Amino acid sequence: MKLEDVWSVQDGVIVCQGQPLGYLCTTKYYENFKLVVEWRWAPGKEPGNSGVLLRITGDPMALPKCVEAQLKSGSAGDIWAFFGFEIA
Repeated sequence: MKLEDVWSVQDGVIVCQGQPLGYLCTTKYYENFKLVVEWRWAPGKEPGNSGVLLRITGDPMALPKCVEAQLKSGSAGDIWAFFGFEIA
């Protein structure tokens, strides 16, 4: 499957088809930044699970060591830490 089959930009909005599961990441290192996210679920479909992975450490994998800002329907705004990531 090609990247373009899953991720696209439509009218300035990043669109994910949802399958296969995965995420976009950068290889650059950012120390000080402000990230603003607006999201919505596809019209006419059940809300699903999503989130924003932040401060990924180590090699990227299916679910890396990181912190997640949860966007799952019913849990949006929760903060999760994975694989020993410490939130200070």
